[in-house]
Amino acid sequence: MFFKRHAMFFFFLMSLVSIANANERINKNNNELSKDAVAEIVTQFYMANPEVFESLLINVSNNKREKEYAAILKNVIAYKSELLDTAETPFYGDPKGDVSVILFFDYQCVFCSKFQS
Repeated sequence: MFFKRHAMFFFFLMSLVSIANANERINKNNNELSKDAVAEIVTQFYMANPEVFESLLINVSNNKREKEYAAILKNVIAYKSELLDTAETPFYGDPKGDVSVILFFDYQCVFCSKFQS
C-alpha cells in the first residue's frame, strides 16, 4: 500500500512536470496555455500511462469505501444498546456471548422478502 500511494503521487507529480514544461514552452512564445491545451497534455499523459489513471481510480474507490464503512461503524456503535439490549431482539445461544450477528431486512425489497419466506 505504501508503494502504491507513493507511486501514484510520483506519477501525479510527473504529470504536473509535463504540464509545467509545456507551459514553459508556450510562455516563451508569449502565449498563454489554454485550458484545452492543459486537458490535451494531461489526456496524452494518461493515455500513455493508463496504469496511473487506474491506480488513481482504485484509490479513490477504496477511500470512498473506507469512509462509508467508518460511517456505518459509527452508527452501529452509537446504536449498540438499541440493537442488542432490547427485549424484542431475538437471539439464539448464549445471551452473554462474545459475538452478535444482526441481520437487517428491507421488507420492501423483493429479494429480502423472498429470503425471509
